[in-house]
Amino acid sequence: MATAADNVCLTKEPNMIVDRIAAKKSLAVTLALALGLVIPGGAFAQVDARVSAGAASVAAPAVASIAGLQTLSLSIPKFAPAVLSGAASMSPVLGLSAAAPSAQPASAYAASAAPEMFAAAPAMPSAAFGPAASVDAHPVIGLINQLQAAGVTLPETLATRADADKLDAAARALPGASPVRAQLAQLAASIRGSAGGDGSASGRAFDGAGNSPAGSADGAAPQGPNISAHELSASQVRYSPSAESLPDGTRAVPSVEQKIVGQDDAIEAIRFALEMPSEQYNLFVAGPEGSGREMAIRRILSEVAPARPTPNDLVAVTNFEDKDTPLILETAPGRGKALEAGVEEFVDAMEKGLIAELGSGATAQKQRQLLGQIQALQQKAQAEFDKKIASIKLAGKFDVYFKASANEDGHVRVTLGVTYQGKAMTQEEVSAKIAAGEFTQTEWTQAQAEVQEKKTGILEAYKKSMQAVSEQAQKIRSVVQDLEEKAAVALVNEQANELLGKVVPSVSSPEAEALQKRAQEREKEIQEAFQQVLKQKFGRFSAGVVSPGAIVLAFDKTPLTKASAVEALIAEGKFTRAEFDQAQNQFARKIAAIQGKAQEYSAMTEREAAAVRAAMPKPGPESAALIAYISQLAQYAADNYQIFLAAATPEDKAKPGTKPTDPQDFFRVSVLTDNGETRGAPVVFETNPTFERLFGAADDNARSVVIPGVGIVKSDGPGGPTLKGGSYLKANGGYLVINALAALQNPGVWQALMQAVSTGKAEIAEGGLTGMMSMKGDSYSVPAKVKVVLVGSPSIQMMLAQHDGDFVKNFLGVSQFQSTIMISEEAVDGFLNFLKHSVDGSSGRIADLTRGAIARVLEQAARMADSNQNFTAQFGALHGLLQEATYWAKRSGQTEVRAEDVDKALTAKRDREEGYAKRMLEFYKKNVFRVDTKGSAVGQINGLAVMGSFGVPMRITFVAVPGNPGIVSVDKDAGTTGASFNKALGNEWSWVVNEFGRAKPVRAQIRVAYEQSYSGIDGDSSTSTTLYGILSALSGVPIQQKFAVTGSADQFGNVQAIGGVNEKIEGFFALCKSRGLTGDQGIVIPKSNVADLQLSPEVAQAIKDGVFHVYAVDHVSQGMEILTGVPYQTIKDKAQKRLDEIGKSLTAAAKGK
Repeated sequence: MATAADNVCLTKEPNMIVDRIAAKKSLAVTLALALGLVIPGGAFAQVDARVSAGAASVAAPAVASIAGLQTLSLSIPKFAPAVLSGAASMSPVLGLSAAAPSAQPASAYAASAAPEMFAAAPAMPSAAFGPAASVDAHPVIGLINQLQAAGVTLPETLATRADADKLDAAARALPGASPVRAQLAQLAASIRGSAGGDGSASGRAFDGAGNSPAGSADGAAPQGPNISAHELSASQVRYSPSAESLPDGTRAVPSVEQKIVGQDDAIEAIRFALEMPSEQYNLFVAGPEGSGREMAIRRILSEVAPARPTPNDLVAVTNFEDKDTPLILETAPGRGKALEAGVEEFVDAMEKGLIAELGSGATAQKQRQLLGQIQALQQKAQAEFDKKIASIKLAGKFDVYFKASANEDGHVRVTLGVTYQGKAMTQEEVSAKIAAGEFTQTEWTQAQAEVQEKKTGILEAYKKSMQAVSEQAQKIRSVVQDLEEKAAVALVNEQANELLGKVVPSVSSPEAEALQKRAQEREKEIQEAFQQVLKQKFGRFSAGVVSPGAIVLAFDKTPLTKASAVEALIAEGKFTRAEFDQAQNQFARKIAAIQGKAQEYSAMTEREAAAVRAAMPKPGPESAALIAYISQLAQYAADNYQIFLAAATPEDKAKPGTKPTDPQDFFRVSVLTDNGETRGAPVVFETNPTFERLFGAADDNARSVVIPGVGIVKSDGPGGPTLKGGSYLKANGGYLVINALAALQNPGVWQALMQAVSTGKAEIAEGGLTGMMSMKGDSYSVPAKVKVVLVGSPSIQMMLAQHDGDFVKNFLGVSQFQSTIMISEEAVDGFLNFLKHSVDGSSGRIADLTRGAIARVLEQAARMADSNQNFTAQFGALHGLLQEATYWAKRSGQTEVRAEDVDKALTAKRDREEGYAKRMLEFYKKNVFRVDTKGSAVGQINGLAVMGSFGVPMRITFVAVPGNPGIVSVDKDAGTTGASFNKALGNEWSWVVNEFGRAKPVRAQIRVAYEQSYSGIDGDSSTSTTLYGILSALSGVPIQQKFAVTGSADQFGNVQAIGGVNEKIEGFFALCKSRGLTGDQGIVIPKSNVADLQLSPEVAQAIKDGVFHVYAVDHVSQGMEILTGVPYQTIKDKAQKRLDEIGKSLTAAAKGK
């Protein structure tokens, strides 16, 4: 322990210990701050040493139960310095000092000097989305769920008549009041109309009775029907590429970049929306899955995104002015992680550096010396007071007993009493001595009275003595506190400047570089001067290093750090006092000269730096915000440096049930976006857009404290909340691609997405989706400019446009991928390219294809489009076929896929998925379902329907009788028909009236039944079939049962296109084949469906061989002639005659009544 003499010596010789490291570092701090530059590893700290305030307590011996003692409490301050209560005063720049802050900032980069626009944006907390942000299902999802409950799915494409049928079914499943219902029905009608081939022209040809064969009174005599004019050839019912137009196989197809064929408009629309700078031009890419949507998006983004600037990183940091509101900083791309790591390193360095410096460094040594002075003062005062107490004599052999002990609350307990022969006694001992005659009771009582009389004077003297010591201790304590503050500030300066260099781009110029070079040269000069001091002799003495950064005078290589050690060596005769004083003076003058030079260089560099600084450009907004943040961080760290000492301070250990305090908890840094590896604008494809994956979550970092009798109580995190970003923020400054249906289906996502798109801010909810749903946590808004690309079906896009105003307003970019592409040489090349890439990219799962296999795949692509003029645009849908065909090829020992392997794959798939079709065919073969395929019958016709993807014939029968005029549907009366079917009944009666009732009313009742139909019937594809049956029933002309019929019709008898034409033809062909083809069997279809024909190779071959026939008609008159072999006018005349007879019978019956 240092003595008073030791402290006096050190006080007289302030330069005995010199902190050379602190001296050399002051220069570079000034440079770094003056220029806004950072010199990692060379940044200097303040001149003053770094120290920690330790607690030196005065031990108080325990007081026994002594007779006659009185205990009093005095308010006398504790002698040991307490933990620093006042915050270190610092200037708001990185060159921190313990002096009062200057009125002017020491740097042009000071936080207070930064314009408001440069300030980091706080992530303002708010109630999570507010009441409007419920996670109720979006109306579109409600509609989809409603359709699924009804067993209806929306089509992926909006091109084929099968798609139109699905839309009709969807419309019927929705409530009548739904606006989408009418839209779906209208869209279905539009699809049918656009796919009608030349149906519109034929419709006009048969508009009105005047243009029909029976409409002209002066018409020529009926001619025999020209059936062959309506028959289709094999080339008309199936597209098949010529062998010469195809390569030998996929091995012969060149490997070039994968192509997107037939989607030029869609691709241009994508490019337009992605390049449009307006925030409202977010993009919806509509089209069927597998049509190349995603490939097109990726390809265009790969061209557009790299040409755009790489956005800054976004980092959420503790806001030291408002812990509940994190700051959002922007850093140069890739520097966000550097900031995160830098702050962590800053805290680690502060913790380790302060603990080391205040525990064992030069500052700790100075601190111990100063605390030793306090203890010496206390001991000296106590000794003097004890001597004074000892001089107080009582009568007899009695003396005064005095003892003082300090409490934790700063009060001193003083105990006064009487001792006998220098020894305190218990009451038993007093009684024993009185009994032994050593003193009398009167003497004992008199001694106690004397102490009572002298008590006031003793206490006043003691209090005066201790107050004098306290005043001196407070002065020393302020020195200790100043050392501690300066040590913290110096370390903060050093570490904050290093942090600044890691995250703020250096600003440089020739002048700044020249100044930096001069500063380094000056620094080197100072360092060399210190090195010379270490080599120099001062008489019999030298200089020695006592700790990193501190040198003292040494004797015989032993540093002289204490005056007592010097006195001891003098006493031993090692050297004289004169020798020591001379060496000490020489050493001090040398050190003072070096320090003076360092200060001169510091002032010189500052003047030069001011000139350079004035000529340098101001920092950009991001750099200014970062500088302001680091200034705040440094200020906070210096003001609250005690948090770095918590681990080394016993009284700050965590209480039971609490988490230990970690200094890192006070300095939160979360990298929300990292663009270090990004080149250009970021592109994010989010395949699983849950709320947390898209928008992240926030953690309030609340600390739980167990309070006995109360329970667990939460307190706010010392560094505020931690924010975790999601895909939306990762796409800041770029593009985010997500599936529209997935975004709608995931709870909370769509509402949050539309809000982010509308406001330009992403909301990070405390606790993620759970916090948002509970409405208990805060949410934090983070500015983000993102162009969102939604991918979905045309149906989803249509419903969103109908039900979501935010979507309509913010998704002005729309790209429509076609579900089909016209068959052309370019389209074939596109498929060849697709097949080549499928083989090459399959890792052996898809084998090379022969020419025949390629042809079969192309034919299947046409079949998927229900067309002989178009391919499907869903290239991806063919992957499964290629893999399955490869399986069958390998199973048969082939290394390449052949045509028969593709056929086998198609047949096997159909057999696996449609086993019921075989069972249905057996029912027809056994006549369980009665359908005739030969012979003739009046009022009976074979209609066609589709079950799944399999066509089935259906026997429809008709009866024409007198009765209430109209068509009576047995099925409608049974309640098994749908709206579209019922509408068709109206059209059918309108045709009857238009055809036969112009001169006089039609008075017949026509009854129609779909035989052996036990489930619902809907659709209008049997309208023409019904008209044929009505004509047969009225005319008595039989219909040949070797035919089946499909086709819609209008009120004028124009035959209109229907869906599922290929399946219907193949279904009737399968039935005829199972019973044995007669050579004259066939089907009558609308002429407008010819372009939709892509029949199976087997059916096409049967047509080519003339054993099966397909006829295409524009009007029922043409179809009726094919079905009966009788001229239409003859049939019409017979029907009219029958109607006249019915009318007469009804008139006669009425008269008979």
